[in-house]
Amino acid sequence: MADMNETQVIIAGKVLTLTGYETAEYTQKVANYINKKMDECRNAVSFRSQNKETQMLLVALNIADDYMKISEKLTENEQLIKDKDKEIYNLKHDIVTTQSRLDKADEQVRTLQDKMAESSKKLIQLDAKLRTRDKASKTEKEDKEEKTETKSETKSEAKSEAKTESKAESKPEPKTEPKPEPVKETPKPEAPKAESKPEAPKAEAPKAEDKPEPVKESPKPEESKSEASKEEEKKDEPKIGSLRMDSQPRLVKDKDTVPFPLNKH
Repeated sequence: MADMNETQVIIAGKVLTLTGYETAEYTQKVANYINKKMDECRNAVSFRSQNKETQMLLVALNIADDYMKISEKLTENEQLIKDKDKEIYNLKHDIVTTQSRLDKADEQVRTLQDKMAESSKKLIQLDAKLRTRDKASKTEKEDKEEKTETKSETKSEAKSEAKTESKAESKPEPKTEPKPEPVKETPKPEAPKAESKPEAPKAEAPKAEDKPEPVKESPKPEESKSEASKEEEKKDEPKIGSLRMDSQPRLVKDKDTVPFPLNKH
């Protein structure tokens, strides 16, 4: 236990020794407070007219009044402090609940962001697939168009080749008009037969990749020279009534196709 302290105090002009567990400073403050109250009461005229006992009672009543007021304020302040504590507790509870909600919202936002990233990846993959499909469809269409073009070209080439072959095969042979038999006096040497002309080489079908070159039809020498040969033959034909035989036989040109002699034995 703490030691008892003795302090001398002056109250109402008297020296008193007070003993207690409080410090000397605290006891001096209490004595000063009592002296102030006594001075306040002495300032009143009604207080002076009273005897000493009633004066001391009035001072004690004033001190008690101060104590009661201070105690009421303390209780009020304590109640306010309790109310504030409750409000603070409620606010802390609200903060905790809102923090938990925010945490849940953050988790939901993260999950949604992950889903958005996955959906964006899927969209990118789908776009790539669609682009590849479009490219494949375009290439297929182009291939089909090229095939159809090549088929049409090959058909046109085959038709053109068939036409050229038919033209080359169906060239009209020069017509030989029957001539009157000349008087045979001396046997004439037979003229060398006309060499058969080689057929025009057939144009090979160009490949599907190369473009077909237009086939140049060879000029027909027989048709161009047929009229000149006919005029020469008319000049050389023997006229009726005036037969004429050359001493030397006429050589047949290679380009002429008139057979000699006319009558075959």
